[in-house]
Amino acid sequence: MELSLSSSTVAVLLIYRPGSAAVTDAFFTELSAYLEMFVLYKCQILAAGDFNIRVERAGYADAARLHNILQSFDCVQEVPLTPTHRSGGTLDLVVTKSEQVVVDMTVGAPDIISDHSVISWCFPLSIEPSIVINGEARSWSKVNMDTFRAALLESELYSAEHHATTAEDYFELYVSVLTRLTDQFAPVERMTLHR
Repeated sequence: MELSLSSSTVAVLLIYRPGSAAVTDAFFTELSAYLEMFVLYKCQILAAGDFNIRVERAGYADAARLHNILQSFDCVQEVPLTPTHRSGGTLDLVVTKSEQVVVDMTVGAPDIISDHSVISWCFPLSIEPSIVINGEARSWSKVNMDTFRAALLESELYSAEHHATTAEDYFELYVSVLTRLTDQFAPVERMTLHR
């Protein structure tokens, strides 16, 4: 999901991985694929949800693998290493880019709404200036090729009256005729693109 507010864009990934099943390679592969896609965009990243990986356990292989993946994409896990489930464990996570700021994070007690904690936080939006590109283009797709061909056949390039004597003369004639016809049939259009 991508959320855009004014000139700020946040790529949001909501995750639920069932705790009843073991963590698989497919989970880590898919998470990496999404993060790869998100880093291509010039935007903030937010991944949150029930990962069901006990990140508070220092020697836990799945926690280490998750940490390594996040680190490789310059992402950090923001939730304090306190229980977010009635049975213990920090299972519910909030992941952002390392330079992003998460403030006012609170982790509620489990068992108030569900067996998981309610986690709330503020995520200030960074306003990125839009990228403005000025360019020129010709609408070749709108040109009627039969009409263009007819104008080319009627030009000085096909005239028996025009006598070029050197290769330079032929080249200058070629350039001048094609420039004139191009400007006539597909004039330059100026455009401004905002990204």
